[in-house]
Amino acid sequence: MGCSPVLLVTRHEKGNFPYYPLPNIATVAAEMGIPVSYGEEGEKKAQELQPDIIIIGTYHRILSAQLITSAKYAFNLHPSLLPRYRGPCPFFWVLMNGERETGMTVHYITDQFDEGDIVLQKKIPILRDETQGSLREKLAILSGEMVRELLGSLAKGDLQAVKQDEALATYYPKIPDSLKYVDFTAGAEKAMQQIRALTPWPGAMLESGIKIKNIHEMHSCQPGLSFRTDEHIVVKIGSTPFLLDVDRGSVEIKE
Repeated sequence: MGCSPVLLVTRHEKGNFPYYPLPNIATVAAEMGIPVSYGEEGEKKAQELQPDIIIIGTYHRILSAQLITSAKYAFNLHPSLLPRYRGPCPFFWVLMNGERETGMTVHYITDQFDEGDIVLQKKIPILRDETQGSLREKLAILSGEMVRELLGSLAKGDLQAVKQDEALATYYPKIPDSLKYVDFTAGAEKAMQQIRALTPWPGAMLESGIKIKNIHEMHSCQPGLSFRTDEHIVVKIGSTPFLLDVDRGSVEIKE
């Protein structure tokens, strides 16, 4: 099976993808000579093409059954180890929950969200200082490798599928607004997990509305020390001091 992309369907973006410094996918596709279309118009074009393969990655809409069945094969790239962490933002939830590994899953698209049979799955470790942005970048690279493997298996005719174990399935929703504000009362470990899960998007917030850009554990700090500048705050969570990188603004720190 010789494979070459015939159409990229995406949405209009204001600039580059905001989570990590990679160029806009539409720009890359255009430079490679791949036709680009957007939204519903693009979906109609894709259906008319009756493609051999549809591959979806982080698309912003649920595709119609007519489009899915117009292709011989339709796959979704899901950034978690399915059946765990079904839903729209597993990057955030695996970090928020303190998981030590995650990965990418390629599965058949069905009429049920993230529930199709699995054809490929690969794991990666989650590092202690991992942020949502760094995790997204790693999984994007991994997904590209897996697409090549997927196409190779289809060409050889040895692609095998495994049903998801519903007993192990979990689902997580979009990031609730309430979790965008850091709960320092939960302890140092949970606060660090929450900040990194929200970095760089949508951004962790202090109650004052100041956005936290990053958090660094400090190995030494004067007892009881708390201070701020326009871009940094030192706070103590329990007995551990942390340096917060923040957007410019006024912050009141209470001992």
